[in-house]
Amino acid sequence: LQAGADVDKAANYDYTALMLASSRGYPATAKVLLQAGADVDKANISEGNTALTLASEEGHPAVTEVLLQAGADVNKVNVYGDTALMLASQKGHTAVAEALIQARADVDKADCDGGTALMVASMKGHTAIAEALLQAGADVDKGDSDGKTALMLASMKGHTASVEVLLLAGADVDKADSNGWTALMIASMNDHSAIVEVLLQAGADVEQTNDHGDTALIIASEEGHTVTEEVLSSPPGRG
Repeated sequence: LQAGADVDKAANYDYTALMLASSRGYPATAKVLLQAGADVDKANISEGNTALTLASEEGHPAVTEVLLQAGADVNKVNVYGDTALMLASQKGHTAVAEALIQARADVDKADCDGGTALMVASMKGHTAIAEALLQAGADVDKGDSDGKTALMLASMKGHTASVEVLLLAGADVDKADSNGWTALMIASMNDHSAIVEVLLQAGADVEQTNDHGDTALIIASEEGHTVTEEVLSSPPGRG
C-alpha cells in the first residue's frame, strides 16, 4: 500500500483485498485496508457482494463490526436481493445478525423472491436469530412471493421451536398462502405431527380448506401419515 498498490483492485472472483480479508475473517487487515481508503461498499460484478455481505455470510462478527464502524451500507443488496442480515440469518450466525440489527438493518427488507431475514431464519431453524428479529420489530406475518409466512416455512421444515417462537410473537396461525395452504396443512403434508399438535394448541382451524377444498386431515390421510392423521382427528377441546 505504501508503494502505491491500488487498494480497490479486484482479483480472484472479482474480489478486492477488502472483500477477501472480510470473507476470511481478518479484522486487522480489513482495518488497514479501510485506513488506506478502501471502498467499504464496493461490490463484485458477478454477484454484487460487498465486504459486509461476505463477512456476514461467513460469520465473522469482528470484521462485521469493523465494516459497520467504517460506514458500510447495512442494507445494500447483492444481485439476488440478499442483505447482510438475510445471509447471516440463513447461515445461523447469531452474533453477526445481532450486530447488523443493532446497526439498524431493515429487518423486513425482502429479497427477489419476497423472502425476509425472519423467513430464512425460521425455515432453517435458527430460533435465536428469529427471536432477535422479532424483538427488533420484524413483521411476523409478512409473506413471500407465494404468500408463505415464516410460520408456514418453519412448519414445512419441521422446526418446532421456531414455530413456538413465532406463535408466541403473535403469528396468525390460520393465515393462508396464495394457494390457500395454512401452516397446519403444510405441517400435515410433511408429517410433522409435533408441529401439528403445537398449531392445534394455538387454535388452528382444523376445518379450514385450501383452494382444492382439502383440509389438513384430508391431506394427511392422502399422504398416509397415520400419526398426524390421529392428531388431527382428536384436536384439543374435542373428544
